[in-house]
Amino acid sequence: METVEKTIEKLRVLDKRITPQLIEVLKVMEGNTSHPSAGDVYEKVKKIFPTISLNTVYNILKTLNATGQIQEILIDRERSKYDSNVTLHHHIICNGCKRIDDIFIDLVDLAKLPDVIIAKYNIKDYHVDLYGYCKDCKDKGSQEDSQT
Repeated sequence: METVEKTIEKLRVLDKRITPQLIEVLKVMEGNTSHPSAGDVYEKVKKIFPTISLNTVYNILKTLNATGQIQEILIDRERSKYDSNVTLHHHIICNGCKRIDDIFIDLVDLAKLPDVIIAKYNIKDYHVDLYGYCKDCKDKGSQEDSQT
């Protein structure tokens, strides 16, 4: 996501309603690399707007995602996190604690696509999510395994 001001300009061009709550969500997301959930964003926005609902925050995040201002990352069928960085990058997600880290390397060379796909498609964009265990969860699991 660009700065709050530039994002507001883009949303105005798209005829989106600019509310104080939307601006506060943008402030929370600007430069945020922690990949917050809707609940995380809600807790921060609620400090400024105590009567805001989680549903309102969720709807704002959905609008920002639909307009390309942020990126939704599906952790599983029930949970999403949001990324303010919409430049091409990938993610690695811990299966244990659900921590998300960004990967800023070109992974297309690692994913050799079959010739039949290359013949049918002109690939313009892609996103890769890798899953595993972070060092903390792996170490915790190793300790638990050694105690049994």
